[in-house]
Amino acid sequence: MQRGGIAAAVGLGALLVYLTTAGGSLATEDAVAMYEEGKAILDRGAVSVPASVSVPQWRGENGAYYTPFGIGQPLYDVPFIAAGRVVTRVTGITLGTPDAIPKACVALGSAFAAAAAVAFTFLLGLELGGRTRGSVLAAFAAAFGTLLWPYSKFGFNAAVTAAALSGGVWGFAAAVRTGRTGLSIAGGLLLGFALLTRHEMALAASAACVWLWLEKGTAAIFRKKRGQPSEVASSHTVSAVPIFRKKSRLSPFSAACGISAVVACAVAAGIYNAVRFGGPLSVGYTPAYSGAGFAGLTLSPAGAIFLYSPPAIAVVLLFRVRRQAAGQLLLAVCVILAVYYGLLDDWLGTRSYGPRYLVPILPLAVAPLALADFRSRLRRLAIVSIVAAGVLVQMPAVAVDFSRAGIHAGQPPADEREYSWKWAALPVTSREAARLVPDNIRFIARGQAPAIDRNAATLQQKVDFSLDLWWLYLYYLGVLHRGQAVLIAMAFLGGGAAAWAIADRSARTEAVQYEDP
Repeated sequence: MQRGGIAAAVGLGALLVYLTTAGGSLATEDAVAMYEEGKAILDRGAVSVPASVSVPQWRGENGAYYTPFGIGQPLYDVPFIAAGRVVTRVTGITLGTPDAIPKACVALGSAFAAAAAVAFTFLLGLELGGRTRGSVLAAFAAAFGTLLWPYSKFGFNAAVTAAALSGGVWGFAAAVRTGRTGLSIAGGLLLGFALLTRHEMALAASAACVWLWLEKGTAAIFRKKRGQPSEVASSHTVSAVPIFRKKSRLSPFSAACGISAVVACAVAAGIYNAVRFGGPLSVGYTPAYSGAGFAGLTLSPAGAIFLYSPPAIAVVLLFRVRRQAAGQLLLAVCVILAVYYGLLDDWLGTRSYGPRYLVPILPLAVAPLALADFRSRLRRLAIVSIVAAGVLVQMPAVAVDFSRAGIHAGQPPADEREYSWKWAALPVTSREAARLVPDNIRFIARGQAPAIDRNAATLQQKVDFSLDLWWLYLYYLGVLHRGQAVLIAMAFLGGGAAAWAIADRSARTEAVQYEDP
């Protein structure tokens, strides 16, 4: 199997698992607001939203209400909203509200975006010089050992931005290696879409464009270490030392095409902002900067990145390939975004499961795991332990909804939770999962469950005793029989496991490998 096929296999494997563990509802008010904007685009060709999902500060100059987010996520939601309406019309299933199935489809859309980010993690590992099998491991770690897994369940923009950012970075890196104009344009469009989804991605896109322009027409000639014959190293060689530079395959025209794609998306973002709030740089709010995020995103129990995504420690390996073009690109993007989020006063340490703002850079941070050295038993144990710890950390947030768990626990106001371990997302969701998992196993085994509250306003309130899994919801609501629900879950999980097994077996036989330094 070629590397593109392996990338497709790891993406499919992640997708099938994500679809198994999807919740089927929009878990945040922000996600609902973007859903409403997607509906407005589909129904009215407009971007305004009902006042009920906006706030007075987000009211535009024309008196209409908007969201403060980019248009990327609503545009991404449109086909999923349309698909949900088709399903509702064909099956007649509404689950109490006409928007229930379209909203579920939008939530499932995040699974597709997160799976794409996993595939790009594999490709980025190769661009950094990793072995094919090491890149499969990096993709697995990103898929299930980081916050990408819990955020594959939400209809918010974290997963979509992660896919667009990682895909854009890979496109630029691959364009420099191959000189292909199409990859440069694709990378630019993806980075532009990331910019259209989250405004601060303009920083990452700008850094990538500068890097691409500097790399045009230049590429390092490498010499092997002492005792090895000199040769021009491939882009996947990390054990060589640069001795001089020569003209590369990337032409100035190709670089200009990629940069132009980013610029076109930036212009579109400016027009979108001007239509809503009267100016190309007006987004409906002004962030506050205090530097509180540096401690919050590294030390706090509510948002420490290495607590909620242990495999992200692999980002330090980027310094090992800092002289390599692709390594410089990934390092620049990770550092720029990490510094920006660290400067924020509102670093979302209490209103999300872990550091939500950092989710888009996780594929870039975990991709260097492909460079890990497995020759030492101690190193293998350390790597396996880090990945396993990451998987365990994600499981509570996959099993139960963080917001609902906090409400059940009676959590105090947000300002009292930022540095409190008791009220941090991980222990709160872990306690909720420990309560609900045994109950739901018993309900499934016995074929009995508590009566649902049909008068409740939301799906989760109707089946408040359920784990946050769509097929369990449908079983408790009587849409699926017990056997059907379990069979669906087993089929998806089995298919995901098979896809990962195929990717790993194919990676074992891949011929091109890098030499450990």
